[in-house]
Amino acid sequence: VALFATLAAACGSDDADGPATAACDAAVDYGAAFASGPQDPAEIPAFAKERMLPIAEALEGGLEGDALAAATALREAIATVADGGDMGVLETPEVVEARATIGAAIHDGCDLQQVSVSAIDWAFTGIPDELPSGRISFAVDYEGKDEHEMVVFRRNDDSTSTLDEILELPGEEMMSQVTMTGVTYGSPGTTSYLTADLEPGTY
Repeated sequence: VALFATLAAACGSDDADGPATAACDAAVDYGAAFASGPQDPAEIPAFAKERMLPIAEALEGGLEGDALAAATALREAIATVADGGDMGVLETPEVVEARATIGAAIHDGCDLQQVSVSAIDWAFTGIPDELPSGRISFAVDYEGKDEHEMVVFRRNDDSTSTLDEILELPGEEMMSQVTMTGVTYGSPGTTSYLTADLEPGTY
């Protein structure tokens, strides 16, 4: 699903009582890295070690309490991926819960705009037509009977196509006109989070 919104404004700094700035930044980096992971399985261990582990370590260094324990669990899982390349470890119930705990801490504690989204029966509600640019956290509640995935794409600056025109294109042509900004997904009865720095543009 492509989320399109016209954006224009700026973001500020962290709340003094929230997670450390490094953790808020790392949450954005995690979302961007997760959306741009390699397609070749042979490249996954190096990607996990070189790109994902430093992000997990920054989360671990900037969170406290339950969120710190969750960040440790995430770091250990990513280290396992770096050793063997099995991304499945990131989908275990424990790691999924850890990601949700981290996401909630970032959503509630960092200086960003909060957007609450409901995913039900292959539709999304709660997303404004227009958002300020800058740091935004989407909290996605899965209320339907099926698993849902929310993917955020930014229309490339050189594209003049409308949303409908882009969605009618074959896969590769569509992806040549947009850039994936982030992705989150979950099962019925859960909440997942996506944190991103959104530049002005159409999403």
